[in-house]
Amino acid sequence: MNKHLLSVAKTLNTSAFQSIGQISTLLQIPPVNVLEAIKELERLNFPIRFSECRGYKLVHPVYWLNSSKIYQQIGVLKKAYKIQVVEQTKSTNSDLLSYDPNAHMVGHSVVRVAEIQTHGKGRRGREWLSGIGDSLTFSIMKTLSVPQKSISALSLVVGLAMVRAISDLGGVGYSLKWPNDIMRLGKKVGGILIELGKIEKEKSLVIIGIGINVRQKKRSGREGLLSVEDLFQDGMEVDRNKILATIIKHIDSVIDIYENKGFMVLKKEWENLHHYQGKKVQLSIKEGDQKVGVVVGIDHTGALLIKDGNQIIKATIGDISLRAISEEGYEK
Repeated sequence: MNKHLLSVAKTLNTSAFQSIGQISTLLQIPPVNVLEAIKELERLNFPIRFSECRGYKLVHPVYWLNSSKIYQQIGVLKKAYKIQVVEQTKSTNSDLLSYDPNAHMVGHSVVRVAEIQTHGKGRRGREWLSGIGDSLTFSIMKTLSVPQKSISALSLVVGLAMVRAISDLGGVGYSLKWPNDIMRLGKKVGGILIELGKIEKEKSLVIIGIGINVRQKKRSGREGLLSVEDLFQDGMEVDRNKILATIIKHIDSVIDIYENKGFMVLKKEWENLHHYQGKKVQLSIKEGDQKVGVVVGIDHTGALLIKDGNQIIKATIGDISLRAISEEGYEK
């Protein structure tokens, strides 16, 4: 990726056009480097408007990540969290997994958020695609007072916190797809990936990776054109600093409930938000092994419960996919 990409992008604004020469002078880099960065930004669907006579400007504001603004908005939690904003990294989850918690945490949780994540992780080995200035890709490292054997429901807990945060920001009609997707109008808005660090007897070090579309255009992925939704299409807040701060507060609050009262006190709320609750689905555990039934809920571990005739199938979080099907058996 062009090393001047972000500096050129951050130079642009909505109020005035700037020429290649003006940007070159401001950043003290050769005009050819500015032009290369502009072309790559255009290829990435960055919101640039071009005028042959006047130059370049932004179509709409881009809210660049700023740790000071995030700290200001998380209130009392600023004493419990370390916020790290980086311009570019391969994966914020991988970054935190490589940390020595004794050196980096010292009684704090760590939030690492990147403007550009080049190899973001998705579930089942998929890559999480994100653009520049149009999404949030971040990870939270926390030590939980929950043993490893009881942590299987964590992605559901975080998903619930995400929907609460989005509702707090003005979002309406959001749902969850077991085990780790945030949905709007049947399309994916965000996803969650939980990875485990060092495990102690009664505690767990967890890395919570989150990607959420704020103002994202459709992009081509390995499986074709991705069907996505974003917060902007819902007329919501698009200041990514405020969005991230709100998410941090709700995750902290819901995880506190999970640690002290367990998952069962959150179970009903999660089921009410599940996009497939009470619907007929096809569960694909591995190639050639598929089950069809009606989703009846989740259990205390976060496992999905599907009724097939008189049989209850329990699906644990693993290498599975879940699809709704019609009464005639055709996939919706």
